[in-house]
Amino acid sequence: MLIIRFPSKKISLLFLVVFYSQLWGACFDLDVWLKQHPEISDYVTWQDAGNIKKWKDWKPSDRKLLKHFYDSACRKNRSLNHKSSIFGLPEILANQKNLEDNDFGKTVFSYETAKKYYLSSLALTFSHELGKMLPWTFSASSREQLQELLDSRTFFEWQSPENGYVVNEDKGGLSSPSPPDLVYNFLRSHNIVQASRRKTILSFIQWAGQLTHDFRPLDEEWKKFPRESTRFLDGFWHFRGFPPVLSVLKGTQQTVSLSFETKPTHWTAGCWGTAGLFKNVLRAVNIPVEIRQVANHALLYFPSEDIFLSHGDDPYDQFYFHSPTPDEIFIDGSEWKNLFGEKNSARKNIAIGPARSAIKHLPPYLMSLYCKDVKANTKIDSGMVYNELKNFFSLLELKTSKLWERLREKGCAGESVTFILDSSLTTH
Repeated sequence: MLIIRFPSKKISLLFLVVFYSQLWGACFDLDVWLKQHPEISDYVTWQDAGNIKKWKDWKPSDRKLLKHFYDSACRKNRSLNHKSSIFGLPEILANQKNLEDNDFGKTVFSYETAKKYYLSSLALTFSHELGKMLPWTFSASSREQLQELLDSRTFFEWQSPENGYVVNEDKGGLSSPSPPDLVYNFLRSHNIVQASRRKTILSFIQWAGQLTHDFRPLDEEWKKFPRESTRFLDGFWHFRGFPPVLSVLKGTQQTVSLSFETKPTHWTAGCWGTAGLFKNVLRAVNIPVEIRQVANHALLYFPSEDIFLSHGDDPYDQFYFHSPTPDEIFIDGSEWKNLFGEKNSARKNIAIGPARSAIKHLPPYLMSLYCKDVKANTKIDSGMVYNELKNFFSLLELKTSKLWERLREKGCAGESVTFILDSSLTTH
């Protein structure tokens, strides 16, 4: 047994303070830190029922609650054992909006729910930052990046007619946030948090390859319900509002049609659902995400890395999710301007990332199209392969890449060309 003797009580007390701070993670005084860092605290903004208030102008009770949540997060940040939120939040945050089956889906939080969620998110964000729990920091982040992480208006917005905080689908996608500590637990337990932000983003993209796009049932009774109606959303995620983050991460059983998969599945509400999922999930590890809209589709921007995804559906696109070099899915900021800067050409470049990957690596889905063309003895310029790729590349570009020669060389025998997914559940 090791016995350490100290020359004085002061030194022994100091040792114990240091020892336990290392054991539990250093818990700095958040109020003191925020006062010392106005370049950060000026972006901590709460939309208090329409009144925009920076942290320095908050009511003492709100600052006290944030500090309480922060202290809780700081003490328990290293633990993965808690199954319920340390902030006292339910796994599914209640939607106060009563919706009819035909109504377009909407998530509205009460004042109390919105404030508690926002403060818990801030608490986790600052416990990461001050406790150095992540390999990166937001200390040198831009104004826009700090707003994404710290300003409540990037989470939801107060709307007086609703008497509550509304998730704005244009900014937040079709996604209802879940307790941030439980989302963080999910990321850690699935080894998604990596040594850098870029690698962590890529890691979650790879996990998201198992997401399955929702579908519109063909049954007669469903023809009267729009695809994003409350009845439709409830049938997939059992929530009368936008899909809750944890419901998507854990998987749900759809009840809209027995003709499709009914076992627990990671259903997503298309590109807008996936974009919102990324924004809410990666915020739990201090990675800001912005949603960009192109021709009514949601695309993703990761401003800290200045990289984009060409479509919210890219992670589970059949042209991509078998890529041996997944990092090539990203489009950097300079190329983004060339691809999506002009309104006339932007639409045709949606999902160009997976298409580029496909003509390079010849994934199973592309091989299946080629083999169908071969079996039908179809000409190249009227075949299924060209039909899938013509929005992105000219026939000359594809011929120059020797696409069909490489497809022919790979051949149509064996398992590599029998992986044909149901087109009603995929994006190509």
